[in-house]
Amino acid sequence: GSSSSGTVTPTPPSIQETPISQNTTAIDNCTNCVFGYYIDNKYFFGQDRVIYSNYVNNYQDLVDESGSQRVGFLGHILSSDGLIDNGFACGLENGNVFCLEGSTDGTKYDINKEILNRVFDATNCVEENNSYICTGSIKASLYMDGNVKVEKDNYECQVYNNGSMMCANK
Repeated sequence: GSSSSGTVTPTPPSIQETPISQNTTAIDNCTNCVFGYYIDNKYFFGQDRVIYSNYVNNYQDLVDESGSQRVGFLGHILSSDGLIDNGFACGLENGNVFCLEGSTDGTKYDINKEILNRVFDATNCVEENNSYICTGSIKASLYMDGNVKVEKDNYECQVYNNGSMMCANK
């Protein structure tokens, strides 16, 4: 017999078969973000930054008191020493997750607006008074001064242009 057993090279595993771990979920501008929901102020800018450790890697782990998926929450990019470097107000609109980056100077306004136009139909958005507000199953708001906010009926999560971020019941 003419067997070719000595020349067969094993097929290397395809890179696509490797499952992407949840904590590297690429959410537009919030790649490698970690997520949280808290009602005390945390800072991503200035001298009041503290190490943030009480986060989840998968936003789907954030649930409310009744066990339902939170549709508004906060995203964070952490420095190597655990401080919050970037703050995001995040939301789920019709199953699409998005994060809007807050800033102290409004420089993220245009990219945040592009994200909202992808997630919400632009016909559901209104630009007025230095703001851009989209309404669907949740409400997302951008302000030219750097503030960003995601709201549900009974709570909201916001990143403020003073460098702080938090959620609040309403």
